[in-house]
Amino acid sequence: MQQIWTNSSIRITRISDRETIRSCWLGADSKVAEEKSTGGWRGFGTTNAHGHTTVCQGSLYFTCKAISEQYVGGKFSDGKKFYWQADIENSRFVFFVGANLFEANYGPPNRSVRLTGNLVSGYTKIAVADPRFSKLASKAWKWLPVKPGTDGALAAGMIRWMIENKRYDAKFLSCANKAAALAAGENSWCNATWLVEIKDGKPGKLVRAVDAGLAQAETRKTKDGKEYQEKFLLAMVQGQPVAFDPNDTKNPVNGDLFVDTKLADGTAVKSGLQVLLESSHQHTIKEWAEIAG
Repeated sequence: MQQIWTNSSIRITRISDRETIRSCWLGADSKVAEEKSTGGWRGFGTTNAHGHTTVCQGSLYFTCKAISEQYVGGKFSDGKKFYWQADIENSRFVFFVGANLFEANYGPPNRSVRLTGNLVSGYTKIAVADPRFSKLASKAWKWLPVKPGTDGALAAGMIRWMIENKRYDAKFLSCANKAAALAAGENSWCNATWLVEIKDGKPGKLVRAVDAGLAQAETRKTKDGKEYQEKFLLAMVQGQPVAFDPNDTKNPVNGDLFVDTKLADGTAVKSGLQVLLESSHQHTIKEWAEIAG
């Protein structure tokens, strides 16, 4: 593999004659990147070019914004477009997927120094899933050379094994709201027990207790003073539907983890964790492993 540098912001990779150039990465100069991606790259045998911001803002930041959204004003919003990073400096085990800590990914100038000493001392153990034997993989306890694009299959197989072998934190997963988390000594809670409406056998939107006739709507105000109708979410607690507010700090709700049933009005529902379990059951663990390589 030979690299040709055309200027400080653009890098083209020329691969051996047996292969073809399939994609090009454009640097931080978005204006130059845009001009080159619209026509310049055709001269190198490809139209598959994208700007640096497509990789960062177009995927990473907006993904982080989506996963950090909170239940505010009766809906999910207020996510932060930020690069959320794990605390690798204080972790005992880290599984890196698609991250090259010693070569990129905010690694060398910042994050790698937080891990190197712990690897040397044995405080932290790491595993790496990467088609390429990277510098990080060379330091790993286990290297998983997955096929490109099959990290989802790897995750699904791991999820199936963890659930079937009960290697999950049931106490944390059962916390449906903030009050339950506080009572359990947890720092946060999750949607594992929240009920999801099932239509034509497929999961859809989260069930609202008011829509199911199991609670009365409450008129509340947002932080901006606008009124809205709180319809509450729903979880099953020992087989009975319970309406709850995720942000409630006074009434703890610990939901049932695996739910597949119908409500009194005939609505088919499943818990979030049940949906995840069934998704992982699309293949056996062996089949997931074969897909991932």
